[in-house]
Amino acid sequence: MDNKRAEQPDRERLLQDEANYQDLKVEKDIRGGLDKYYMDPAWMYLQKYKNRVIGDIRGKKVLDLGCGKGGATLDALRRGAYVTAVDISPKSIEVVKEEARKAGTDGALSAYVMDAQSLDLEDHAFDVVIGNGILHHLPFLEESLREIQRVLKEDGHAVFVEPLGINPLLNLYRLLTPSMRTKDEQPFRMKEIRLIKNVFPKAEFVFFDFTTLFSKFLMMIRLPNLAMRLQNKLIKTDTLLIRKKKRTRISLLQKMSWNVVIKLKS
Repeated sequence: MDNKRAEQPDRERLLQDEANYQDLKVEKDIRGGLDKYYMDPAWMYLQKYKNRVIGDIRGKKVLDLGCGKGGATLDALRRGAYVTAVDISPKSIEVVKEEARKAGTDGALSAYVMDAQSLDLEDHAFDVVIGNGILHHLPFLEESLREIQRVLKEDGHAVFVEPLGINPLLNLYRLLTPSMRTKDEQPFRMKEIRLIKNVFPKAEFVFFDFTTLFSKFLMMIRLPNLAMRLQNKLIKTDTLLIRKKKRTRISLLQKMSWNVVIKLKS
């Protein structure tokens, strides 16, 4: 009990820091400050793959964990799902509700400010849990994985897109751009991959953005047209090199990728 009490202030500080950062990020996104670095062919290709893995969700109950300003939530609503969207950021929840209202889909939406590591939601309530870049923000990852396991139906599944933190060039870029992330987030290394496998033994991993990383640097130095043309070619190269479903051994090239799509089965 004493140890839990000792941990609590730090936990509260982590949650508040994350909420403050995500509130500011949503405001910057609305002004067009961040999305331009992600809305490229490689990212859209990854999202299309993620949606295929999510499958047909019409009439199903979907939990969007760490919904941000609601891109995945709105997409799931358009696809006919009943969506519960949660985020630690109050600003995010405000935006999601407003965007759903504008789209006329707010009747199928429930949205709450909530800690993804301690969900105030019923057991076995959801057919599908989804998330874009949320798990690597959670300092108590195992707690969140257990919560995902708890709220999923017995035949349900979860699909997440998460960044990897193994490639030294990517880590150098992160070191040089500290304002683009929170100081506490941790892109996945093998430690986190092993933890996921321990909680979800049937977990599947599909890797994205190895050779396409080179074109993303062109985006950053303001050569978007060249980057787009190059990406369309490099996507095919990535397909040959790293795009293989993995449940066991992960190759060195896959470890050097930027992103991974993770499917979890309850």
